[in-house]
Amino acid sequence: MTAAIDIIVSDPKEADLLKGAVFADGTLSEDFARSLETKSNFVLLSDAAIDLGGPGRSAVFLKYDTIAAPDFAAALISDIEAEELGLYLRVSGKNLNDELFYLVVQNFRSFLKATGVMVKGSEDELWVRISKKSPLLSERPLLRLAQLLSKRIKDEFQEVTSVGVLITQGESGSYTRIKKSAETYSKKSETLKAKVWEQRGFNFNECHVLGHCGKCSDKKLCANVRRIGRLSEVQRESEKE
Repeated sequence: MTAAIDIIVSDPKEADLLKGAVFADGTLSEDFARSLETKSNFVLLSDAAIDLGGPGRSAVFLKYDTIAAPDFAAALISDIEAEELGLYLRVSGKNLNDELFYLVVQNFRSFLKATGVMVKGSEDELWVRISKKSPLLSERPLLRLAQLLSKRIKDEFQEVTSVGVLITQGESGSYTRIKKSAETYSKKSETLKAKVWEQRGFNFNECHVLGHCGKCSDKKLCANVRRIGRLSEVQRESEKE
């Protein structure tokens, strides 16, 4: 493990957020990462060792920048019995842009899924349930989950040169700051979505689900957008249940 001051040297806000956190020493081993490859879509509460987050008790804040920044995977547990879950994720790389960041935003929950780990949520909410049989329980599960997220993002996006991940449990000062920032993040993510789809030649705010209207670049794109919209609606309804 290492202290925050040894890692964070450039961003005072990030350093403040990480006060009191425990940091992973090095990267996740390939063998351990392979043991987590199978993604669980559902874990029963009766089979769960850890059940964190969900509506009203979670917060997510994602950001990206194009300047050099340090790598870290960290966890901050202020109350081992608490259910509040916070996630701070920063990706960096000189070639990053809105399109790539949008893909990170769309996929980070999938990257968190692992053997015996169920992940749900939308927008600025996150729900993580870890099975009693998950390999993550062998040592510091939230810290290892942070490492796994970092590794999978780097493996998927070569443009990402560094990743900073903090996962919090309990109502710490860091969780409160993440939750406050999450409201802004939620609004910005919608703006980002509109901007990215506009660059692709499509205004999803004006899309009609009845068929191709001729405004976007091609019928295939339009069909894909409608499919994404339907799947998103189904996901939202299932999460309400």
